[in-house]
Amino acid sequence: MASGNPTDPISTFSTQQHLQHMIKKSKIFDAELAYVDTATGNGYPVVFFHGNPTSSYLWRNVIPLVSRQFRCLAPDLVGMGNSSKPKSDYRFIDHYNYIEQWMDQVIPNGKVIIVCHDWGSAIAFNWCYRHQERVHCIAYMEGMVSAASWKHAPPAIAEVFKALRSPDYGEKMVLQDNIFIEKLLPSSIMRKLTDEEMECYRRPFAASNESRQPMLSFPRDIPFKEDGPMDMVEIVTSYAAWLSTSSVPKLCLLADPGVFSSTMEKVTKTWKNQQFATVKGLHFMQEDSPAEIAQLVIDFITTGCSKM
Repeated sequence: MASGNPTDPISTFSTQQHLQHMIKKSKIFDAELAYVDTATGNGYPVVFFHGNPTSSYLWRNVIPLVSRQFRCLAPDLVGMGNSSKPKSDYRFIDHYNYIEQWMDQVIPNGKVIIVCHDWGSAIAFNWCYRHQERVHCIAYMEGMVSAASWKHAPPAIAEVFKALRSPDYGEKMVLQDNIFIEKLLPSSIMRKLTDEEMECYRRPFAASNESRQPMLSFPRDIPFKEDGPMDMVEIVTSYAAWLSTSSVPKLCLLADPGVFSSTMEKVTKTWKNQQFATVKGLHFMQEDSPAEIAQLVIDFITTGCSKM
């Protein structure tokens, strides 16, 4: 169990002295990956994966509740959060390779429980597909469960992502205007973030425009059937095919009203050994319903996984 006040947020941004022993760094290739490790708990460890443009900070109000029973770990992806920023294209496969190595180093053996969101779901799903014998169960939300299609994308979302993928507009939108932090993040949360919370989200990308490259590379790697990237279409199609037939217990956490949740539900409604639950939220539902998410994850681990 985590020590200290059980309600204190836990992330690599935590400053309280009694939480410092949970904040660690591992040398992975040419980078240092920052991560949270609450170190103790019952059963299999629970590993939380974030997406774009967030970090372990997204899980700060979920981890304290789950860590009362389970060991919790949450890495900051390379170039994000408090992880270092090596020279990189920051494509999906780069993030995946760092995380795979991190898993080998930090949790080298035994089964794990996966909790993931956004691009963290794609990284986690791919890891699960490649390491099937190590997966106990998976809880995911607002995740990447299939290759996309421009034909089915909502017009407003399609317009934004086409611009982000364009060399004429993408660099200005992300590297100069910091659109993910200043606009897309706060507009995808129902409540208003505090100044302190916004500062923690801004901090990893404040040093220079170049520090924002990870946020630009992610939308350019979204796998669209019409124009790729085709390596990403293949990766997502492969892990989704496995997930749909795998007996690994799965919890699909939907956000209401959400952003991608309705599409995610339609795509995965026939997946084997899966249950659904819903919480209030938009895309970054952890900011609106952390306690509800934590309790659903705990219930899933303690009862759902064993019964499914």
